[in-house]
Amino acid sequence: MAKKRSWWKRTRRKIIAAVVPPIAAALLQLIYRTLRIEIINERVVDRQWGSGETAIHLFWHGRMLFFPPVYQGPGMAILISLHHDGEIIARTVHRLGFRTVRGSTTEGASAAAKQMVRFLREGVDIAITPDGPRGPRYVIPEGAIELARLSGRPIIPASAAASRCWTFSSWDHFVVPFPFARCVVYVGDPVTVPRRASPEVVSALREKIQGEMRLLTDAADAHFGARERAPSLSAEGP
Repeated sequence: MAKKRSWWKRTRRKIIAAVVPPIAAALLQLIYRTLRIEIINERVVDRQWGSGETAIHLFWHGRMLFFPPVYQGPGMAILISLHHDGEIIARTVHRLGFRTVRGSTTEGASAAAKQMVRFLREGVDIAITPDGPRGPRYVIPEGAIELARLSGRPIIPASAAASRCWTFSSWDHFVVPFPFARCVVYVGDPVTVPRRASPEVVSALREKIQGEMRLLTDAADAHFGARERAPSLSAEGP
């Protein structure tokens, strides 16, 4: 009986992974066509994409849907977890025209880091949701900072919000913009991590970027009337 349940569980996951991504991608593309998006501090990404140099783009797991329609760089690979839910996201992302790297800043970190460094050196931007796949919300692990140190590429933090949206009661407060919503993306200034940075410097930069992303989130939410505030800098998680 247990063997039969296990078989059904695997089969169900395969069916979901095959059926959901094309539907999700099609719905997102329809929504994206209707959004009115404003980018604050747009000169940062314009300069980065215009220079031909790659970068590491950070945005929170719960705000990830805002970034595919605004990306205009040379090509992007998105870090996606090895969890079975990650397979659905990975297939959806492929249908939206992006590459993927499977792993996380903790799980499968070594292999994923090597692949991301290779992509960055080959002219492909990297996108990371540093608090994914399971939180804590609005907390950045040092793995994302280490990637910048190893690759020599800058980190560009960002966050976003919508005038009208669905906000799920998940750990990340996942946000899906309504069709025809006004959206805003707040972009922070690039941060470079020195190759010879000590653990103390890496830790300090992690806190700096984490604080910046929380402030960007507050600013994005306040743009349309704050619905929630990111945790204060003294808090580590939800």
